[in-house]
Amino acid sequence: MGERLHWQTDAQIIGGFRFRNLEHSMANLYRRHKFGVAGDDQLRTYFETYAVRWVIVTSNATWWNTKPDLIVPAGKIGHHRIFRTTIEPHLIQQGGGKVVAAPNRISVTGSDPNIDLVLRFHWMEYLVCEPGCEIRREKIDDLDHVGFIRVPAPHPADLEIVNGYGEARR
Repeated sequence: MGERLHWQTDAQIIGGFRFRNLEHSMANLYRRHKFGVAGDDQLRTYFETYAVRWVIVTSNATWWNTKPDLIVPAGKIGHHRIFRTTIEPHLIQQGGGKVVAAPNRISVTGSDPNIDLVLRFHWMEYLVCEPGCEIRREKIDDLDHVGFIRVPAPHPADLEIVNGYGEARR
């Protein structure tokens, strides 16, 4: 379901195939915790870390129904249950501004040029920061070794992170 939603909507999706052999798969909740999460604090931390607004559940797991402080039912489509998280997700972890994501492009406007900008999007070695800025890998936790995107200060207030398709290796 995760792959299909991404393909059809270009939304930022965490999930899909649980055991895909990619480092990026460690952002999948079920890859981290086979049967969900032990406690509400872990689930809240997960939602906040990855800025999760919506959860779509295709399993019959009933523990999702026991988390009213973290998720509320928002609908059902076929056998898929949809929940909205109760957190206020922020795709910018640090540095302020507004972010808009599209395929192969993350646009940031109105950030503070004097503070390192940290975006809650997975880092990739081919990413390029424009105009004339640099990106680095920002550690997430001990399970997700990919990391997020850090743009060290000083940087432009308005910038774009684009897929350079191999430019980083040149």
